[in-house]
Amino acid sequence: MNSFFNLLYSHLAWIYDLVAWLVSGGAWWDWQKSALFDGASGQILELGSGTGHLLVDLLTQKCNVYGMDRSRQMISITGKKLRDRGFPAVLVRADTVRLPFPSSSFDLLLATFPPPALLHSESASEYFRLLKPGGRLHITLGLSTYEHENNSSPVQMIHTFLSMLYRNTLRPDQLSSLESSLFPAFSRAGFQTTLLQVEQKNAVLLVLCCTRSTADPPVV
Repeated sequence: MNSFFNLLYSHLAWIYDLVAWLVSGGAWWDWQKSALFDGASGQILELGSGTGHLLVDLLTQKCNVYGMDRSRQMISITGKKLRDRGFPAVLVRADTVRLPFPSSSFDLLLATFPPPALLHSESASEYFRLLKPGGRLHITLGLSTYEHENNSSPVQMIHTFLSMLYRNTLRPDQLSSLESSLFPAFSRAGFQTTLLQVEQKNAVLLVLCCTRSTADPPVV
């Protein structure tokens, strides 16, 4: 599975949209918007912007938004998508532990279904640096599709596949595990952190919500 995803983000990036649409039953783009549950304003950076659907939505709304991704192929696909729609180039290829923006540049950072690297403590410290005091970080970690009684039905089979694909499926035991594994790293970086469940099309999304304190960055 990991090998497949590595290919999907690189050499097979050209089929990413199709795979995402198929496995989500057409709900993928709605799920992406879960990170915008309380709206979007100010300067925004999407971390791991992928093929750019959320970027296009935000640019259409006249938001001041940038996209960042490590994948050269994803950046290429998104760049063409933006050019075809007449949007400016707002993309950077970078790693989350060293982002090419000045400190206190953004009001909101967004990420949906991120790879593990985006959740490391080094990345959390970089997010703190990038955000203005009081700025917010929203990361959609996983989802739970609605259960059906007939476990052999096509819908339930898709649910099972999605549970494998997006490993965090909102069971109570997983919520406590996520809190114990994620909260310390983000708290040490200077964030006030909570987990929210956000309803979207055919699913409930788990969103990590972090608010940057107004104090100076912690000294490590």
